[in-house]
Amino acid sequence: MSVDLLKPIPDYTRARFKKEQGYRAIPIDISNPRYTEPLVPIADYGIAGASYYSRPNFATGDPVEGVSPDIYGRKRVVEKLADVNDFLQTDDIIAFLLGGRVQLGVDDAWRDPFLQKMLRETVIPDYVRRLHADDGWTEEQVMAEAHRQIATPEWSEQSVPPHLTGGETDLTMTFLDSGELVDIAKDRRILGEDAKNPEFLEVVDENFFVVKGLGTALYRNARIARRILHNLMTTEEVGGIAAAVNPIEAWHYSYGDQLWAQVTGAPNALYGFPTVLPDGVGLDPRNSQV
Repeated sequence: MSVDLLKPIPDYTRARFKKEQGYRAIPIDISNPRYTEPLVPIADYGIAGASYYSRPNFATGDPVEGVSPDIYGRKRVVEKLADVNDFLQTDDIIAFLLGGRVQLGVDDAWRDPFLQKMLRETVIPDYVRRLHADDGWTEEQVMAEAHRQIATPEWSEQSVPPHLTGGETDLTMTFLDSGELVDIAKDRRILGEDAKNPEFLEVVDENFFVVKGLGTALYRNARIARRILHNLMTTEEVGGIAAAVNPIEAWHYSYGDQLWAQVTGAPNALYGFPTVLPDGVGLDPRNSQV
């Protein structure tokens, strides 16, 4: 199997523009067999991860009460992740490039719509306020940026936020020997808002990191790490399906949802809101108001 691990990440400027114009009007093919594909726990496939909001995190500080650490995703997506995880752990070139063997980690995948609502209305706005506390941002600017970062929780049969489909995953990589996170240089507090764009490290050079006091090693290593993850996730050669990266979040990869369809040019999305939720997983908004 031949994958160009160091292929530069392409320019996603046009994809960001298209995303701003709206992607949730792309039709969801409810006749496709994938539409009823089940959610499965990533732990059953040997993939590490615990829900971001179930543990201390940068956005909320303390864990969010009631959020389970268990992570679920659509079966075909989780199978893809398992193949990528195996490739990461066993490929000698990756171990050489990154300075050690690594594994995939998942911070988030399928999300309860009520958690999505809380994030949209409270958590992410508070995070943006803290991030720009010294920038003189108005409340209007804060809410505009927060709403750009996280989709509205409202959904219908033909319009579903990516996280609510089960086709989306927020990914990390960690070193197998130490458990240390592989740094992809996404700290917006130091690097600015553009750091979250997938191709950020293709646009800036190592001198930018020197000016920021971070040095050239982080730049080089993070660019390699971003490329490896992007090239493994967006190829069919590993896992049999090609995911798409969110053009404004370098860690966010999805398959089958409306954003995936927009980024890849697919005519239809494959996943809507899951038709069946595993016992004890979230709350089904079909039985109450979001």
